[in-house]
Amino acid sequence: MKKFISVVLVLVLCFGLIPGSYSAALSAGEQLQDMGLLAGDLYGNLNENQYLTRSEMMVILTRMLGEYEQAYKWTRKSTFSDGAGHWSERYVAYAQYRGWTVGIGNNKFGYDMSHNVQEASVFMLKALGYTAPNDFTWSSAYTKAKQLGLFEGLNLKETDEILRGDLFEVMLNTLSTRVKAQNYTLLDKLEGFTSSYPSGDLEVQWLTTYANEIRIVFSEEMSSGALLSSNYRLDGKALPSGTVLYFSDTNKDEVIIELPDGSIEKTDTYVLTISENILSDDGERLDREHLIQIVDGLIDNTKPFIKSAEKVNNSTILINFNEDLSVFDLSDFIVKVNDNEIEIFGYDFVDDDVIKIFVSDYNTSQTVSVESIEDPDDTIDEAGNVVVGDYKVIAKAAN
Repeated sequence: MKKFISVVLVLVLCFGLIPGSYSAALSAGEQLQDMGLLAGDLYGNLNENQYLTRSEMMVILTRMLGEYEQAYKWTRKSTFSDGAGHWSERYVAYAQYRGWTVGIGNNKFGYDMSHNVQEASVFMLKALGYTAPNDFTWSSAYTKAKQLGLFEGLNLKETDEILRGDLFEVMLNTLSTRVKAQNYTLLDKLEGFTSSYPSGDLEVQWLTTYANEIRIVFSEEMSSGALLSSNYRLDGKALPSGTVLYFSDTNKDEVIIELPDGSIEKTDTYVLTISENILSDDGERLDREHLIQIVDGLIDNTKPFIKSAEKVNNSTILINFNEDLSVFDLSDFIVKVNDNEIEIFGYDFVDDDVIKIFVSDYNTSQTVSVESIEDPDDTIDEAGNVVVGDYKVIAKAAN
């Protein structure tokens, strides 16, 4: 099993040997199934529209931590009183032995109970090496997981029961997230590609950044493979579409990776993974210690925009943005009810990317739109990018 996972992860996720159009056509669950991290039911069905159970989460956790084989062979019973004869007992017992779970109280585990978002947050954080109470608490787990981007692309509440398909999305996000206090992602840890890699003498002499550019200076002149975007991953993900790679004007030992506008969503530290397939002109391989590079200094070049809006009540609307804002200005926005503009009285920051605005009373059954004006000036993100203008969303009813 480990060999299978390793081979698939190398091919699919490390260096992009399967076309992006193929992976894009698959659901998150299908991608994980192709990696060997999900098996499905007896017929291979992933049942993505069914709610995840606590037992299923334990099986998933053993796979994400690379310990499925050990759990499968586990023979000791758990101490939980409600697990007799349950199909998942070996996985739950192993998880209890490893200290991943203590059950739900009263010496019970809740084998067939639905798993909720809060619980999923706890286990994904544990998979990344975070521990309670040092790194998070039960009440702060979801907030911590969101800060790490584990729920990116999902709109869930911490008390919601989680669908299997949503959990699979969270798993993909978790796999591309760096392990706590390490320079590699959970995916890199699972795959373990550096351990068997035949190290060479080629090195990265230095790496610098300028705005949206990553400049890598190698110790030797490079072959043309150094200009293939599939030979690099940024924070465990393929380089964004539109990325341009080229050699510097002076020689072929410097590779410049120019990221397109709108591709850098935060000014932060990134991890650049370089493929073992990269060779110098003389055929020299990269030293294994140089396969993973830390990238500092990339500047957020993505403009904030209205992601969604929600009608909270007849005088309040929530606006969700795609990223954190440092300044929000009411004059940059218009609210309309059935195409008639209404007055905005004030606002509060609910979170750095969520704004609550207060408006004149309206009928919540009517169509409400929130839009940015054509040329906004003052609403900016933390890097100073001005919000996208002339952009409209229709507010949804409150959940």
